[in-house]
Amino acid sequence: METEPLRGASARGSRGAFTLIELLVVIAIIAILAALLLPALGRAKRKAQGISCMSNSKQLVTGFIMWALDNEDRALFSWSGTDPNGVPAWCDGAMASLPDAVDETIIERSPTFQNVPSLKVFRCPSDRSAFTYAQQTRPRIRSYSMNGYLGYPGGTIPPNCTPRGPYKPALKLSEITRPSPADIFVFLDEHENTINDSHFTAFGSLVSDPGDFLDTPSGRHGNATGFAFADGHSEIHKWVDSDIQKTTYTSAGSPTYVKGIGTSGPRDYMWWTNHTAALAQ
Repeated sequence: METEPLRGASARGSRGAFTLIELLVVIAIIAILAALLLPALGRAKRKAQGISCMSNSKQLVTGFIMWALDNEDRALFSWSGTDPNGVPAWCDGAMASLPDAVDETIIERSPTFQNVPSLKVFRCPSDRSAFTYAQQTRPRIRSYSMNGYLGYPGGTIPPNCTPRGPYKPALKLSEITRPSPADIFVFLDEHENTINDSHFTAFGSLVSDPGDFLDTPSGRHGNATGFAFADGHSEIHKWVDSDIQKTTYTSAGSPTYVKGIGTSGPRDYMWWTNHTAALAQ
């Protein structure tokens, strides 16, 4: 007696397998979906990092204001060491060179750290800059700089201040009157290649270098920069007619310091002049 072949099982096995064409179609669909989703995921990640950057800068400016409240309303020094009146810098360190750029004890010794005891707060989550030191790759300890027009003025600040310039420096927070504290920034996250010391000056001279950056803001948040203002609020400011996303930073070894990257567009330049310092008149 001959045995009947198991045609049903064979047929079911044949129907359960994928053909090569079906597999290629599935792969193509997955590739299309990935191409559609990856940009959205990138934007979501950038937005999350921007929110974290705002949180950092808000904590820094809160620490800045708390120090002023405990010290006769005086604004911390934006440069290195102490000012002629004995007011310390908000945070020391040469961020373009070793060993300062990776020395966390510099932050821990700062007056700001007394009120903001977190090393992570001093570094923007989008900052890629790192240095090769002692045969290890170490992240730069600080991404933020302080407005040079706050505290005792030095360097490129005096030429832009009264009687030669339109601004007046604010040695005390109460001296920020016009524009109001809500319009004068205290901290921002600076470009990886121009951050070198503790202070930030967008333009060396408002007369001879209009629009040409001396220090450059970062464009890490989609051609936008994180700011914290003298009233304690923070925001991500989107640049309108300036492209500062481009960077000369290279991940191989230590980042190279470059003085002044790019030029501010006319509308963004107007924003800077309205948010940098109190007007002299």
